[in-house]
Amino acid sequence: MTIKFRSLTEAAEIGRYVNGTGLSGYIDISHADLVAKLGESTDYFDNYKSDAEWVIQFGNGQIATIYNYKDGRNYMGADGKDKEDIREWHIGGRGAAVLKSVSELFPGNVVTGM
Repeated sequence: MTIKFRSLTEAAEIGRYVNGTGLSGYIDISHADLVAKLGESTDYFDNYKSDAEWVIQFGNGQIATIYNYKDGRNYMGADGKDKEDIREWHIGGRGAAVLKSVSELFPGNVVTGM
């Protein structure tokens, strides 16, 4: 099954689509696997509490964000993890339905709800 999606990288698109999303769940996946599937993370995110974020628009128009939160070097300094070592990523969206889309995009990875 092919999942239609695109990674959003432009500030105007991200601002328009991300507004109103919130934490929906988590995914256990490596930074390298995220980059391999989605490309490099966007530059347009809260880089105080996060170190990387991807914004995904699925074929049905649904928006998902995948990001780390308060466990990386940007927030914790030397005590934080390098983004390449992070395994638990947050999934944002507009409700729990986004978890199904992310699960289908990354079928070999564990996606959990809140």
